[in-house]
Amino acid sequence: MSRLARAIQILKAINEHFQADAVELYADARIMDSDLSIKDEIAACIGTEEVAGPPIIPHSRRRKVVHWRGEISGWIGKRKVEKFGTDQEAAYKWLHELD
Repeated sequence: MSRLARAIQILKAINEHFQADAVELYADARIMDSDLSIKDEIAACIGTEEVAGPPIIPHSRRRKVVHWRGEISGWIGKRKVEKFGTDQEAAYKWLHELD
């Protein structure tokens, strides 16, 4: 059964529950035909895996490229760690490489 069909089935069960003069629905209610609670049914339909976002890098470890008086330098936080002179390609390559 597809995820959409399963979601529609869950929503129909919730609708039928409230059509039967119910006022509230608890997360551990068993209104479906299976032995699972409504919370578990929804979790199984949606999927519980989380998508990892980009890593959070503190300011003290962030790389940046500074152009000053025609010279390009690479910084990590407040510390100058690289001097590139006028080589802009090398500076941006260093900026985008991973540690």
